[in-house]
Amino acid sequence: MSVDNQSLCELANHLHLTILTYRRAAVDTSWCGEVCGAPFSYLYYIVDGTAEIETDEGVLTLTAGNWYLLPSGCSFRYRCDKQMDHVYFHLTLSGVEQLDLLGQCERPLRLSFEGVPELVFDCLSGKGDVFSALSVKNFVSRVLLSALSEHQITLYPHKLSPVILAAVEFINNNLSARLKTTEVAEYCFVSKSTLTKHFQKELSVSVQQYLYDILLSEASRILLKENLSVLEVSERLGFSDQFYFARRFKAKYGVPPSKYKKIFS
Repeated sequence: MSVDNQSLCELANHLHLTILTYRRAAVDTSWCGEVCGAPFSYLYYIVDGTAEIETDEGVLTLTAGNWYLLPSGCSFRYRCDKQMDHVYFHLTLSGVEQLDLLGQCERPLRLSFEGVPELVFDCLSGKGDVFSALSVKNFVSRVLLSALSEHQITLYPHKLSPVILAAVEFINNNLSARLKTTEVAEYCFVSKSTLTKHFQKELSVSVQQYLYDILLSEASRILLKENLSVLEVSERLGFSDQFYFARRFKAKYGVPPSKYKKIFS
């Protein structure tokens, strides 16, 4: 007898854990500010010291020896009254629609996961081999799985129709602020109104809202990973006006792109 689970295989192959940033940093009282609708998820391990994360639901104190997950999409204020030494990861866990599934967690979480292996510290010193990369990624996966299990959180991937799958692939392969809904519809061989209905039904957003969510998320990644000016990022992503780009970016993330890199890198 042969038994398989093809749907699970397909889901597993479409899941992507992307580590955008992996660093250790010591901060002091200058570490303070506000995040509006985080573009990615934050995973912190506190080595020493304390800090605070404040949401509308209350204050979460970050203390030494503990892990914390701040999911994408959440808004919070952060501050350090003295000093804090921490290892942190900026990451996303996405499916075919390229949206961070960890955003379904909705609120910051304290995790009971024990400690951090020396490997995590060792790899910060510059090891760039495949074994080290896979080991760190595997460790982060274990922390996330532990967090979801501990807090009894189930993440639900979107069940997308062939039309939306084609549209999402086209948008991500042709990512530009100049991309029009009619172009996406033509690629998918459906009318503009039909495509719009599919997006609202399956992703609860319009085509253009989805496009700008992906555009601004990509902009946040570029700002963190590359030494480009706001104008250069704006032009790369197809915005005709860097000031319009900056306004859209600030409206989504609470800070202008010119300050974003200083805060999060």
